[in-house]
Amino acid sequence: MELKLLCDDTIDSRATEKWQMTTVVPSQPPAVSLQWYDQQLKLAVREEFPGGDVRELKGIRVGSQPDELFTVPAGYTRKAPPQGGPAPADAPKPGGQ
Repeated sequence: MELKLLCDDTIDSRATEKWQMTTVVPSQPPAVSLQWYDQQLKLAVREEFPGGDVRELKGIRVGSQPDELFTVPAGYTRKAPPQGGPAPADAPKPGGQ
């Protein structure tokens, strides 16, 4: 993978850096995508992918957020994630074997 800074650019009134990312996989042609990176937000505000797909953030407004957005909802219960690992030796095998 190679990143190359192409230029400074403006997307939706925001100052960005336009980057080209080239990914090379053996036995395949290089895949080239573009990314507009907003240094203030620390994220890409637009991306263009091989095949023509585009992902873009528009109408960005930077500002403080109300504290209630970060309040845990009433009735919320924390659950433990399932424990991974091998199945017990006496557990049924897929397909009934």
